Amino acid sequence: MHISESQDGSLSGTIDYPDQETSGILITAITYKDLTLHVESSSIQCSYDGVLNKDSSEIKGTWKQGGGGLVLILKRTS
Repeated sequence: MHISESQDGSLSGTIDYPDQETSGILITAITYKDLTLHVESSSIQCSYDGVLNKDSSEIKGTWKQGGGGLVLILKRTS
């Protein structure tokens, strides 16, 4: 997942699926408030809701797609 903030403070991003050799799927909705991240992509009918931990090293949440949910931990990479 790639998320960036524009100069006006709005967020945008894309999702990659390396194991499926797919990248650049548009994120259609992103909110980040009170350490909580919400992401949606309408093209693949998925969502993610997670919370940033105390030391800001990871976001732990639930990825939902196709009626099922799965725990997903996001960590910053370079």
